[in-house]
Amino acid sequence: MAVRNKLCSVSRSAILGPMNNQTVVVAPVAGLLGVAFVILKLCKVIGWSWWWVTCPFWGPAALALVIFSVILLVLAVKGMLA
Repeated sequence: MAVRNKLCSVSRSAILGPMNNQTVVVAPVAGLLGVAFVILKLCKVIGWSWWWVTCPFWGPAALALVIFSVILLVLAVKGMLA
């Protein structure tokens, strides 16, 4: 039994490779959370606005856009963009 488990873990790690990049986890978690919110909204369990229900789908992109815009603004004010 121990040999079989060892072989399975070796083959899994050989296929998947090292999983050190934690940003990979963000998309599935946000997607699952978004699907759960939509189901809860359609079943009338939650009374949130559709903006908040769909936030896990568009929220990460909006946050990245805001951060990128702030960085560009700071660089422009400091005169580093020319």
